[in-house]
Amino acid sequence: LPGNLRLASGDDGFVVAVGRPALPALRLSAAPVPLRLPGETRLQGGWVVTATARPARPTDVVPPRDAWIAWLAADAVGPHPAVRAREPGDKLQPLGLGGRHKSLQDLFVDARIPQPLRDGWPVVVAGGQIVWVPGLRLDERARVRPDTKRILELGVAPPAGFVAR
Repeated sequence: LPGNLRLASGDDGFVVAVGRPALPALRLSAAPVPLRLPGETRLQGGWVVTATARPARPTDVVPPRDAWIAWLAADAVGPHPAVRAREPGDKLQPLGLGGRHKSLQDLFVDARIPQPLRDGWPVVVAGGQIVWVPGLRLDERARVRPDTKRILELGVAPPAGFVAR
């Protein structure tokens, strides 16, 4: 809009703001960005992903309450998790849906994530499948089970000033 204004609409109405978009786009090449294990991976747009590995504890079968932290079964994820932007046709098996698939697009719509934020949302992948959508859902196949031996703990820090809704 004129005067450096921008308009973003969503399910709850619209927002008029001055300046650049609230969420810088996650602009990645076709190849996913490998996560530094253990360590910190900084992504374009201001996102930061931290990763640590540790032995599993019996209480780890209950997921963390913070949607920006995930405990994943290290054996299910494998040695090369990565982060990328969404791609057309992405699907996952959200934890709690009994193994049924759901499109990433539907996950965003159900969570009422505004359209302008979706292309900039990081997606954690491993072995060619989505294992976690930070802030939203963990994939059933990556969840911690009672027989899990090692945990991959991931934390995602959104860019400064990020508001998901």
